[in-house]
Amino acid sequence: MSNVYENLHFSNCIICRFRNDGAKFCIRTTNSTAAGGQLTDFEDANEAGKIVRLQHPLGVAVAEKEMFIADTYNHKLRSLNLSKQTIKSFTGDGKSGSEDDKRARFYEPGGLSAAGNKLYVADTNNHSIRIVDLKMGQVSTLKISGLQPPNPQR
Repeated sequence: MSNVYENLHFSNCIICRFRNDGAKFCIRTTNSTAAGGQLTDFEDANEAGKIVRLQHPLGVAVAEKEMFIADTYNHKLRSLNLSKQTIKSFTGDGKSGSEDDKRARFYEPGGLSAAGNKLYVADTNNHSIRIVDLKMGQVSTLKISGLQPPNPQR
């Protein structure tokens, strides 16, 4: 594979598939419902090769020569090394919550965006933006002073 940045990466959460349009491999989820299981019967294992188990992956971002994937229903982020074709859990312990630092918890992370050595995560059910320092592995919650949610109409 030439350069990570020259390829288009996209996700389709309906069929739970990740593809790299220029690569010779594809990473996709195993749909356990086809085998009579439940939607939540996914393992959460770090696997090498072409089959990786994810639950409802929504976001993809490339930074630091790796692709990051929001493994939404597993409440964590995955890191995909494209040259080695390996994937591992990057942050999040698989339980829903809102914890910062190195023992981060997310509640259905969705959209991802990378800038410099930071990864910005739309933490859907926590209604917040989380910032992951890619060098240190630290997670923090974006705080904007003076910003308040709108008052509901009555």
